[in-house]
Amino acid sequence: MTVSPALVAGPITPGAPTIDAGQSIILAATPSGGTAPYSYQWYADGSCTTAINGATSSSILVSPSATTTYSYKLGDSSQGTSPSLRCSASNTVAVNPVLIANPITPATPTIDSGQSVTLTSHALGGTSTISYQWYSDGTCGASITGATSSIYTASPTTTSTYSYKAIDSSFSPASQCSAGDTVTVAPGLIASGITPATPSIDDGQSITLTAHPSGGATPYSYQWNSGTSATCTSDTTALGTAATQTVSPAADTYYCYTVTDASFSAQSSPTDLVTVNPILVAGAVTPSSPRIDSGQSVTLTANPTGGTNPYHYKWYSSTNPICPSGTPVAATATLTGSPTTNTYYCYTVTDSSSGSPAVSVTSAASLATVNPVLAAGPITPSNPSIDNGQSIILTANPSGGTATYQYRWYSGTNPSCSSDTTPLGTGSTQAVSPASLTYYCYRVTDSSIGSPTASATSVTNLVAVSSPLTAGAITPSSPAIDNGQSITLTAKPSGGVSPYSYQWYSDGTCTASIPSATSSTYFASPLISTTYSYKVTDSAYSPASVCSPGDTVNVSLALVAGPIAPANPTIDAGQSVTLTSHASGGTQGLSYQWYSDDTCVASMTGATSSTYTASPGSTSIYSYTMVLGWYMQHTRLVCGIINLQRFTRYDYHILLQGDRLSEFSLVTMFSWRCCHCKPNTLGRSTEPIVPDDRRWPKSSVNIARVRWHGSPLLPMVFGWLLHDTHTRCDFV
Repeated sequence: MTVSPALVAGPITPGAPTIDAGQSIILAATPSGGTAPYSYQWYADGSCTTAINGATSSSILVSPSATTTYSYKLGDSSQGTSPSLRCSASNTVAVNPVLIANPITPATPTIDSGQSVTLTSHALGGTSTISYQWYSDGTCGASITGATSSIYTASPTTTSTYSYKAIDSSFSPASQCSAGDTVTVAPGLIASGITPATPSIDDGQSITLTAHPSGGATPYSYQWNSGTSATCTSDTTALGTAATQTVSPAADTYYCYTVTDASFSAQSSPTDLVTVNPILVAGAVTPSSPRIDSGQSVTLTANPTGGTNPYHYKWYSSTNPICPSGTPVAATATLTGSPTTNTYYCYTVTDSSSGSPAVSVTSAASLATVNPVLAAGPITPSNPSIDNGQSIILTANPSGGTATYQYRWYSGTNPSCSSDTTPLGTGSTQAVSPASLTYYCYRVTDSSIGSPTASATSVTNLVAVSSPLTAGAITPSSPAIDNGQSITLTAKPSGGVSPYSYQWYSDGTCTASIPSATSSTYFASPLISTTYSYKVTDSAYSPASVCSPGDTVNVSLALVAGPIAPANPTIDAGQSVTLTSHASGGTQGLSYQWYSDDTCVASMTGATSSTYTASPGSTSIYSYTMVLGWYMQHTRLVCGIINLQRFTRYDYHILLQGDRLSEFSLVTMFSWRCCHCKPNTLGRSTEPIVPDDRRWPKSSVNIARVRWHGSPLLPMVFGWLLHDTHTRCDFV
């Protein structure tokens, strides 16, 4: 009897295998011990419970659709009383999904020449670990050496198709070939310059910038950036992502874009500087509000500021300040106009900015004023007379033209201004002091800004020069009078320009003026010795006034004929007696006359000494007189009736009728006044009315006839001042 080792159901092989869904695997029993031959029964579980029909071989081919555990029961051929049956350990067959080689990504990529692209396999299912092989065709035919990763970086120079094969780690490894993936190779991506290139816009405008990529693989994607740097990488302010970008910078700004193509190639453009100019302003027309003379022309200039050069212009003219109006008259920066009447001008300016909206602005209207033609009017005063040594101010009198005026004066000896070449001042007046007859003229230019320059020349003006005014000595010189007497002082001017006017003074320095003493003579009646002077003023354009030397009127005490001595003498018949006069006062140089009565009537011939030797034959009375000669002026205010007698058309005889005219031997009516009028009665004032300064002899005792030259006067009561001059004898 043979005794075999105990029967053992060894492990199933392969142990714990992994297969892909759809695959099969042969499981094999590994019995040992016992007595051969063995018998088998396979089970679809791990505890020999669920028998698999017909699975009685030492191996079994299984194709589980899911992970399944297997076991087998082993019997041998021993003769023992108790048959030996052994159940093997379980063995699980893991079932993974079917291995799939999904399409490569990216699918049908496009790259730029010189680029590479990473192709990625997408194997799914199967039993890991999966191994790969890449091929340079679409059928897993032309393998690429070393390309055994799940990804492959391809750098084709031309369009190429790629595929991969995935091989899993199942007990019977599965392999799958992917579909082909074509990599298109495009020209290199270029980020060309932005348009418009380096544009200029005005503050407040916007501009649309356009990217211009080329090459690469479309479609493109964009990223715009802005900044202050000319290098795009430094401009980090992100903007839009479209092919165009509208911007409105407030200051100069750089812009660029980065373009990325379908192959993920990225290129940055050069920067594009957008220059921002100040807002376009149509500045004032210059010259501002020009004034020109009729017949002149003026060039007006536009003065735009800001905006973008070059500028484009349109000029307009109108009779009203509304601008623009009418048809443009010029298209340049300047306009030359020759208006005949006041005209408004303006311009419209458009700049060359690339921004939007387009900018066009209009200036304010500028009024061009057209003045009359410039004329050099006559000089004033016209042909004046002055005294030698005097000066006179000549005044120019231009008219028309455009104020202010500029002057140049000339002098000479010729009545033609063009021949008088001595230049003088440049004011509107000219002070001159010629020593002889001299002609003056002026040339005037105005402030018009038109062309040709306005200039006019006056006619000449003759300045006549007289000898200097002199106040000659008063006559009579240093006269002597007695107290109570009067004397006529006479002025003796010479030179200057006649007629003269006078003022008398009661001193020798022309300081203390005598009211109403304005004649060439003055009737003085001083009580004490007094010095007189007069001031004479001539009729020169700038009247000269000169003070005369003083003339002293010496006043003596009144002449008194004192008693004769001896007083009432007694003599014997045949005797004589010397009578002596006793005069006092008066002025030296007395003359005498003796009389043989007591009334100074019966004069005695030859008795003209201060003494008289009398030899009367009987008792006699004697007297004497002192004769003192002087100029005596009587002045009276006499009221009377004025009657007019027509003499000629403008000459009248005025009959003065009044009392006491008999006291005057030579009548001068040198001033008359209304005796009984109130001021302004009958339209006449009480101021003196001065007729001709002439004298007429009186025609009767109480009537004087004078001649008046002028308009007729109404009869009325007037007073007049009368004076006479004569030699008088005063009886003592």
